[in-house]
Amino acid sequence: MKIYELKRAPNARRVRMFLAGKGTEMAYHQVDLGAGENLEPAFLAKNPAGRIPVFELDDGTCLSETMTIYRYGEKLSLFAVHHRLWHGRRSSHRPVPASLAGLA
Repeated sequence: MKIYELKRAPNARRVRMFLAGKGTEMAYHQVDLGAGENLEPAFLAKNPAGRIPVFELDDGTCLSETMTIYRYGEKLSLFAVHHRLWHGRRSSHRPVPASLAGLA
């Protein structure tokens, strides 16, 4: 998954902070708006409006509205929490908390 953004753009910054708050690892690609990279055919294929941010999924699907990206990011974080909880309970190699490490 990849986010196409410009760090100083307000909506792109909001999406970055949202995903960071959820602990979602993401690849980021900086789009040079000044050079018109957002108006090139390759970018317009991802978002015909030529706006950022664009969230590209592994299958090539692109989400281009900030609220849609938030909703998808929320689902990703819920999946990650569920995955950690489920596999954490079933794992025989759980980490030992530092406070209990010397009590064994």
